[in-house]
Formats: sequence, structure tokens, C-alpha cells
Amino acid sequence: MAQKRLISLTESAIKTFTIHDFIYHIIWKGETRPEYLDEVILTKNQREFFRDIILEAARGTQYSFRDNKNSFVVTECSKITKDPSNNFVSSSKTLTEHFLYTHPTNALDGIIVISRITMEVNTETKNFIALLKIDYTKVLEQIRDKKKPGVVSFHEIVHSLSEDKKAIQKRALIDIDDSFEWDVIAVERNKVGQKIDTEDAISKYFRQFLDVSLKVNGSTCSRRLPSAVSRWAKTEELVDAIEAKAIVVAMIKASDGQSIMVDDIRDKVCARKSQAEYKKLKNSFDSFMDKEEYQLKGAQFVARSNSLAKKDEVTTLKTNYGVTISFEGSEKEAKVNRVKLESGQMKIEILADHVETND
Repeated sequence: MAQKRLISLTESAIKTFTIHDFIYHIIWKGETRPEYLDEVILTKNQREFFRDIILEAARGTQYSFRDNKNSFVVTECSKITKDPSNNFVSSSKTLTEHFLYTHPTNALDGIIVISRITMEVNTETKNFIALLKIDYTKVLEQIRDKKKPGVVSFHEIVHSLSEDKKAIQKRALIDIDDSFEWDVIAVERNKVGQKIDTEDAISKYFRQFLDVSLKVNGSTCSRRLPSAVSRWAKTEELVDAIEAKAIVVAMIKASDGQSIMVDDIRDKVCARKSQAEYKKLKNSFDSFMDKEEYQLKGAQFVARSNSLAKKDEVTTLKTNYGVTISFEGSEKEAKVNRVKLESGQMKIEILADHVETND
């Protein structure tokens, strides 16, 4: 009987993390072909440095290959794991060339690191391929005047690799041995925080290179549902978008760590006294969530309140007179009432026992 695929890296697997093969190739902006290397020798400290930055990819966003059988990345990575001694260098060159091909205009000078690593998963040794894009950084080398020890000048080393982790632009950990529920975990510099577990977690160029789509999991669903439901609600006159989003947030928080179904959220949001109205909204909701960019129709997931975006937990109303009102939860809970007047203007009433000022 096949063992169950794991959702995420475990501490026991991380402890067995081992780099076996390591190389990088150089890409230059404006060039159509990389500058290839045949071997890269790492010191013990350098090996530890790369181990750490590869493992940081585990905090990234989970993806699935769109088409395993026809995936360029899967094909080349599989060649490496099946016969690393004969295929590692050649396939690493092919992968680097493919990266440059899919990043024709925005690939800055730097290197593409390819590494074969192993970890123990469910007592078995499993293969993974790590890919890093590291930018070149400008480094100033201090030169001391031999005749005048108190005088120094600087020499600029333009194409230098920095051990500063900020130089790591892209990183991906690819599961070749089908050990986990995801195929790729990827993360990109400056695309963290609220962008994690969303379509914006990595650039479209990196997605094209990996040929992946966002994997829908508990964290992904928890993060995406409030805004998706809000966007749907704005297409329906019978639904208040603010109230609908507040319902979703409240249900995810109430079910934190437990399984919840999108259908249950739908039924709560679409609830109406009229069965005809409910059925109309239900069909509209399902159709909207079935779109490729959402892929949430009928999903069942483990609610993760920590994955909720702050912007979805807090509703902000801004008027054209420069007044901003922010509150958590529903309008009813916050004692906020909006009334649309015949003039077309919006009247906003706020009930409070006490109001503080900042003077």
C-alpha cells in the first residue's frame, strides 16, 4: 500500500537534507545563451549557506505542474535524478537556457543555481531539485596604499556573488519523487506577506518557466476566499459585498484548524427567505468560483485563520470628503449603518458609547 503523501516538509525530513550535486550557470541581460560552467566547488560554509537558502523555499507557495507528462522542467529534472552522474551537468545547462528563454526581457545579470538534494521522507530517501536565481551585486574591494598605510581606495568588483540572502531573487524546491501533495514550492524576493498563497506569489515569467498553477490548500483557500466572495458579491444586486466578506472571515476564524466546505460558506452568504432568490445566487456563486483563476467551487479545506489577509479582516470605507472609517467584522457588529439616499448619496451612521480623539 502506497504511503500517504505529506502536505509540508517535516522537521525530520529537514534534518536529513543533503546536497549531492551543485552547479550554476551565468546569464547576462540581453544575451540569448547562458555562459555555462562544468563544475562548482563549495566550501563547507558555502554548502551550509546554500542549504539554508534552499530550505527557506519551504516557506513559499505550493504549486502543481500543469502537465507532468509534457513538462520541460519535469523531464530535465527526472533525467538528473535517474542518472545524476551522466545527466546532472547537461540537464542543468538545458534548464538554465530554458529559464533565459522564458525571461527574455527581465532577466538581470546573475546566476542560475541547480542542485540535486535528498531528504528522508517516510523512512525513504527521496530526490528533490532546487533552483535559485541569484543576482550579481556590486562589491567594493578596499585597496590600501603600501607606501601610505593610512590611505585607501576602492576597486569595484562588478560581477560578484554576495552571501547576502537579499541577493536571492527566486527560489524553487521541486519534488521529483512525488513525496508531497505539491510539486513545487516557490518564493520570490519582494513577493511575500499578503502575496503568499496567491497568484501574485511569483512572477508570470517564473510560473511560465516552471509551468505550474497555484495549488489550492487550506492556507490558499483561507486567503483567497474572502476577496473572491467579495468580488462575486459586487456582481449581484441582492448581496452586500461587505457583509458577504465578513461572513466568510467569521466562518474561517470560527473553524480554525477544522475542515470546512466552500458550499457551507456559499449557503450562508446566499441565504434568503425566497427559495428562488437563494437558488439564483447559489448558481451564480458556483459559476463564479468555478472559474480557472479561483478553482474554489465545492472545495473542502482546513480553515487557517492565520492565512487571512489583514485587508480582508478589516473593512475600510473612504468618502470623497476625506473621511475614512475602518472596522472589523460585519457592519452590524461594528454598529455601522449605510443608507443610500434618493439623491444618490450615501448616509453612514455610526453608533458608539464613547469616541476617542487624537488631540
